[in-house]
Amino acid sequence: MKLYLSNLDLSKITIDKIKEYCIISDNMKEIYTDEGVYVSKNGQGYKKYSFIDNDIKFIKNYLENHDLIIDESFVYKSKETVSRIPVNHNVIHVTKNEYKMSPKSPVTLAVERCDDKITSVYFMLTNFHGKYSLPDIDNQFTKETIHSFYALIF
Repeated sequence: MKLYLSNLDLSKITIDKIKEYCIISDNMKEIYTDEGVYVSKNGQGYKKYSFIDNDIKFIKNYLENHDLIIDESFVYKSKETVSRIPVNHNVIHVTKNEYKMSPKSPVTLAVERCDDKITSVYFMLTNFHGKYSLPDIDNQFTKETIHSFYALIF
């Protein structure tokens, strides 16, 4: 599940103030073909990704005149490393950084860049116990953490 704030101007985002919160930095190579999408993280071999579309929900005025867009879609990645990539393909190099305010926080900010330009910013709720629900998204701690990241990057 990914959480997006609506109407963000990605060109105005600065990540300098959140560098200390970075927990993961992945260099990914995404290959798009007629047969599917293949992704390699940090040169560890390619996995085939399958995308499962699911519901999109909205919470109006979630944060400073931004709606929250909740994408419940998910991705399955193959367990086996793929040894053959189709000849006809397009390659995109993506750097994905993940940030947390504290190690136990369920809220993670993800920033994706291509050619040093920010292309996507979203939040994820992660937990060892599984899926989160709308009440979890709307609780005070979650909102405060998202607001704190928002204030730091704008």
